[in-house]
Amino acid sequence: MNISQSNNTIEETCNSKQEDIINYLDSIFFKAFNKVPFDVLCTVLRVSGMQDAGWDPFEESTQTLDDLNWLSLKAKERSQKAIWRIALLQYCQLVEMSAAHDILANLLRVINDEPFIKQPFFDKIRDKKNSSWYTIPPSATTKFKRIREYAERAKEQQLVDLVNGFFDDEIRNAFSHSDYIITEDQFRITESGVGKVLQLTQLSDKINLAFDFYRALIVCHRRWQRLFASIPKYHQLPYYEVLEILSSESKELLGFNVHFSNGSKATYTRSLKGVET
Repeated sequence: MNISQSNNTIEETCNSKQEDIINYLDSIFFKAFNKVPFDVLCTVLRVSGMQDAGWDPFEESTQTLDDLNWLSLKAKERSQKAIWRIALLQYCQLVEMSAAHDILANLLRVINDEPFIKQPFFDKIRDKKNSSWYTIPPSATTKFKRIREYAERAKEQQLVDLVNGFFDDEIRNAFSHSDYIITEDQFRITESGVGKVLQLTQLSDKINLAFDFYRALIVCHRRWQRLFASIPKYHQLPYYEVLEILSSESKELLGFNVHFSNGSKATYTRSLKGVET
C-alpha cells in the first residue's frame, strides 16, 4: 500500500499557524502509515463495534462546532464577555472530543510498535459504585496524560508541547462547573477555596491554540480519508489475505473487506447509515 506525501495539498482555508500544525500532524500520520498501513486505515475509519445511524458523537461534535462558530459571530453584537463565554464553550467542546483522543493515541501506538485498538483508554474506565450497568469514562486529563506519555516514547516532543500549550483542566473544570468570573482583563477561578487568576491574554493564547490544533486534526483526518479512498482498491496482506478498500463514487472512504484464502471475508464500513461489521 502506497500513499505519496507529495500528493497532499491543503484544500481547506487555514491560517499559517494551522497550516504548520497540519503539516506536523500529517508527519505523524505518515510515520504510523510507514509502520503499519492497515492500522492507520483502522484509525482513520475509527474502527469500533456496531453503531446505528445517528450514534456517532464525532460527527455531532464537528457539527456542534460549526453551530458555535455561528453563535460566536452573533455574540459580537452583544458584548465582549459574551464572546469569551462562547469561546470557552467551544474550548470545552474541543478538549472533551473523545474521537480526537482515540485518533491521536492510536497513531502514537503504531509509531511505538503497538497495535491499533478500538478503545485505547479502556483500562482507565472505572466501575460506578452500586451499579452493574454504568461505568465512569476516563477524564480528558487522564487521556491527555496518556497521549503525552505515548508522544514522549515516540520522541514527538512537539506534540507534547502543543498539548501542554492548549490543555488546561482548571479552565475546563471552572467553566463546566460555572465556578469562574470574567472581568475586563482576567479569568478568575473560584473553585477549591483559594481563587486563581489567569490574564485574558493567557486565556486567549490557550483557546486560540486549541482551535488551531483541532482544526488541523480535523483537516488531517478528512485528508487521510480521501487519500485512502483514492489509492488502488486491492492490496496483498501477509498470510495470503487481500485487503479491498471500499469507497463511494465520490471518492469518500467507506471501509474495507479482508478476503481470506478460504473464500470468506471480514467487512467493516462506516457511513451516515452507521457502522456495519
